[in-house]
Amino acid sequence: MHEKQYNLHGTRTVSVLQRKTGAVLLFLGLWIFFVPDVYAGGMAARRMQMQRAIMQQQQQEMIQQQMIQRQQEMVRQEMIRRRQEALKQQAIMQQQQAMRQQIAQQQAEAYQAAQQKKALMQMQAVKEQKAFMQQKVNAQQYKEWNMPPPQIELEGRFFGPPEDNAEVKGETTMRDIMTAFDFSSKVWPLIIDEEIKDMVIAQHIKKYQDQGVILRLPAFFYRDRIDTMSEGSPEMLQQPIEQILRIVAIIEYDFDNGEDKEIMALKVLGPQMYQQNKERILSEGL
Repeated sequence: MHEKQYNLHGTRTVSVLQRKTGAVLLFLGLWIFFVPDVYAGGMAARRMQMQRAIMQQQQQEMIQQQMIQRQQEMVRQEMIRRRQEALKQQAIMQQQQAMRQQIAQQQAEAYQAAQQKKALMQMQAVKEQKAFMQQKVNAQQYKEWNMPPPQIELEGRFFGPPEDNAEVKGETTMRDIMTAFDFSSKVWPLIIDEEIKDMVIAQHIKKYQDQGVILRLPAFFYRDRIDTMSEGSPEMLQQPIEQILRIVAIIEYDFDNGEDKEIMALKVLGPQMYQQNKERILSEGL
């Protein structure tokens, strides 16, 4: 098909086409020989890359899981710490509250003891003041009679001039006071001790009962009435206490001697005062 060409030396020459064809065949042979190995090597590399990627992902997941677990543990430990701290604070508060209650109780007991001591001292001072005032009343009254006043005893202590007979000091004092009221009741406002006044009234109530006259109201009631009435009409105290008690009992409708109480009240008070007293009795419900 192709003509054979020879050069000057008589050797056969190769055409350009033949050279190109040979080069192509050589390339194809080399490609067929090397391409499978190259392709196989690429696949293996990709597999290794994928494996490394998977391993890296797994490592990252493990690291994240460990971080989550550490965070959860830290949270749990923090919750435990806070709970322990709260229990500790609660125990401290309970202890402090118990101490405050104990201190408050001790202070209350100390205050109560101080108040009781103060009250006892005040009571003692009042009793001594009453004793001194009573002795002053006795001295004033007995001075008018030109007689020495009796001695007053208070818890083993004596106020006033000494008495020769210690066994009759109390009886003498009360008897002398009762005797003073047989003449007038001027010393009534000078007596501070209400118990003494009640004793005076009670003695005269009993005296009336011995005479057959019944007074049902208690002694302290008459003591209050005489105090109130004598403040407005001090001249009434010029009379003996027995007479004053009789008048007060009549206007209170408590003087039961068998006579008509209305008539007795009218005689003592007069028509105008009788009507006012009647209205007062009705309003008080006596």
